[in-house]
Amino acid sequence: MTREEATAFYRKHYRRVYNISLRITGSSADAEEIMQDTILKYLAKGPEGLNELQISAWLARTAINKSLDLLRSKKRDAAFLQEAALDADEADAPEEVNTETLTPEDVAKEINQLKEPYNIVLSLVLIEGLDYGEVSDYTGITQGNLRCYYSRGLAKLREALKRKPLNR
Repeated sequence: MTREEATAFYRKHYRRVYNISLRITGSSADAEEIMQDTILKYLAKGPEGLNELQISAWLARTAINKSLDLLRSKKRDAAFLQEAALDADEADAPEEVNTETLTPEDVAKEINQLKEPYNIVLSLVLIEGLDYGEVSDYTGITQGNLRCYYSRGLAKLREALKRKPLNR
């Protein structure tokens, strides 16, 4: 592959791969690194003979796996601190959700603050628009468990949005 072809490939796929990773990791720096690693991995030794849809799926799956791996390693490193911070955030929540001032960015931010696997499932289903079958293929979680995580994640998201201060 020539330099121009590699540049064209990068420009074609980098946004989607970056956004998938960003929604899972919640970190722009981590998402950028994962995006670059994913694209370089494909360019260096990716499967050959794939059509555009298969290439896109391969990139998405690889980015999701790399993002999940990063989250798991961070989770192991900071499990105690995260649990303490989440417990402190749950105090004294307002009772209603102000939908008038709620933006998609607010919802995405709250999804990213949920614990794994709720944040991953909600990001992939609600934001990326993937169905349960695709999410199951990417994450290895059964569809039954995905539905459970999705339902519980939505409940946790609603509670988090209720705690969000009203901007009046």
